[in-house]
Amino acid sequence: MRKGENEKIASRLKEARGMRGVSQKALAEMCGWAQSRIGNYESGIRRIDVNDAITLSKYLGMEPSELMFGKDDSTPHLPCSDEKKLLCIFRKLPKNEQRKMLRAFNRRLKEINEYVEK
Repeated sequence: MRKGENEKIASRLKEARGMRGVSQKALAEMCGWAQSRIGNYESGIRRIDVNDAITLSKYLGMEPSELMFGKDDSTPHLPCSDEKKLLCIFRKLPKNEQRKMLRAFNRRLKEINEYVEK
């Protein structure tokens, strides 16, 4: 594996962990590892092997291939556990309530985007 590829994998790991709001320590505990191992992966000091990619991907809610090679836009995104819960709840709502929730989410997203732009 070339150095550039290792850096890309490290970046994808850090991004995936951040998107899920999981600390290095928490992810390491889930995997049964020391926090330094995650830090070494994310800094590119240590290379992620296939078995570790499988373990990491399991706890990050993604496919090992996505971690190792990047996202293939033809592959559907697998939702994380919170997204799955939200989807299950959403599907139980009547259609008119689903529309209300979508409007509420869009309003909140707009508020957040406006705040971030300031």
